[in-house]
Amino acid sequence: MASLRVGNPDVSISWAWASLQTIRAVKKKGGIAILEECGSCNKHQEQLLCEEYQRLNLDYQSKTFDKIITRELQECQEADYILCPSKYVADSLNKCGVLNHKLIVIPYGVELNLFSPQPKKDDIFRILFVGSVGVRKGLIYLFKALQNLQLDNFECLIIGKLEPPFQDIFAEYQEYFTHIPRVEHSQIKEYYSNSSVFIFPSLDEGMAYVQLEAMACGLPVICTPNSGGDSVIREGEEGFIVPIRDSQAIQEKIEYLYQHPEELSRMSNNALKRSKDFTWDNYGTRLETSLKELLAKKHES
Repeated sequence: MASLRVGNPDVSISWAWASLQTIRAVKKKGGIAILEECGSCNKHQEQLLCEEYQRLNLDYQSKTFDKIITRELQECQEADYILCPSKYVADSLNKCGVLNHKLIVIPYGVELNLFSPQPKKDDIFRILFVGSVGVRKGLIYLFKALQNLQLDNFECLIIGKLEPPFQDIFAEYQEYFTHIPRVEHSQIKEYYSNSSVFIFPSLDEGMAYVQLEAMACGLPVICTPNSGGDSVIREGEEGFIVPIRDSQAIQEKIEYLYQHPEELSRMSNNALKRSKDFTWDNYGTRLETSLKELLAKKHES
């Protein structure tokens, strides 16, 4: 195999699963090698999803080869630092043996020129989910919450492509929501803006953009820590963070916001304000600051 030519970089940032040569070449030249992880540790993810499919009596077909899992962990061990989009991603790596001091958390951003509040067209209390419709998104726990909601005037919209393994569970609860398989990206802000609360009960994400998109349209968010929202949403300020697999907690938070419109309004305003701190420009600024700190630390040592 030919050697990799990297020049003499001060810092490199390379993508997980395809960075082992780069990491080794950069470190050999005395540079700082950073591995970027967009999602949770694959070993952790596989364990979590396998467990969930078993809970639901579904057949789990892994899409991640053992070779990929091993390579990712090897890259994490050899890299100087790992760049993570959320605390959840960092925690998943830490649970798989990656040292805390190597983990850098910088949440992703939202494009405010594409997502902003639009006039709400009615007074219906509307619950919204946007994303792929499958096991990993934890939607069965939202469905169970909808089944038990004690509300008078509400509806739930589920926007996203239905995944085949989830079809039977989806069909069992279909009376409790309206499903829209696809919405053009340019139109999705209309659905955010015409809703009251955004629900994202995912079991595993890196940092789901849809949460920031919803906030930028003025929606409070109810999510799990595994959604990546743990690094953006503050409990009781822009929404609520509930445990994974907890339909009762989802139900209670929805009912609370329905029964307390002043709190819904406060959290809506907070979400809109908070989203402005998580733009891609601010992401770049945070990353630049972090890189300068790492270089200064290296030079000092």
